[in-house]
Amino acid sequence: LKRFSRETLEFYDELLLELRIGRSVRSAFEHIQQDRRFSFYTQESIQCVLKGNNPASAFKNSQMKNRIMELRRLLDAGGRIVERVQFLRRNHRIQEGFRRRSRIATQQVRSQAAVVVLLYLGLLAIQLNAGTVRLFSIWVMAGNLLLMLGLISLRWVMRSFKWKV
Repeated sequence: LKRFSRETLEFYDELLLELRIGRSVRSAFEHIQQDRRFSFYTQESIQCVLKGNNPASAFKNSQMKNRIMELRRLLDAGGRIVERVQFLRRNHRIQEGFRRRSRIATQQVRSQAAVVVLLYLGLLAIQLNAGTVRLFSIWVMAGNLLLMLGLISLRWVMRSFKWKV
């Protein structure tokens, strides 16, 4: 499915080229479906659009369902198809940019969490090796509990992060 996401821009470019040379939307879909450059999922989504199948029953991935619904709207649209495809391409490019920036921003938090875990494990190993603390003492168990609570709350905060657009 990663390939499906990566080839979306190429798919829209190919669709634009097919439409600009004068093909109808249906024949452009059929031509792209026969192209072996695109993944199985892209070809199946086009086949689902051409046959008129319900995307909810065919695919579980929301990105694929959205693509199928967009392509179905293109197939049913009357005019200005090229402008609609350009809009879809531009919209996808903007979304990919946000996803990339979000991954970069959250990568720092993940790396900091990994450093904290490694420091905690290193200090725990030093304490256990020195023999001053037993593995199941109340201090070690409390430290483990606090570490787990901190990691869970960090994950919860990262997932609820909203971008201001």
